[in-house]
Amino acid sequence: MRISKNGQTVTLSDGSRWRVSVGDVTKTLCWYATQRVVVENCDDVVYQYELRNLDTVADVAKASLA
Repeated sequence: MRISKNGQTVTLSDGSRWRVSVGDVTKTLCWYATQRVVVENCDDVVYQYELRNLDTVADVAKASLA
């Protein structure tokens, strides 16, 4: 996993790129490349997915494909 310097883009190990909600950037800025993240659907109109960090129980960031 790679996270952009501003935390707004997360690239997963499969190569998929995700644009993170501005309100969730503070979460992704604290993530590490070695942590496990899964993608789940959500009901948000703008951000249709959630990136769930499996290594930090509470960290969920809303995202859309970049």
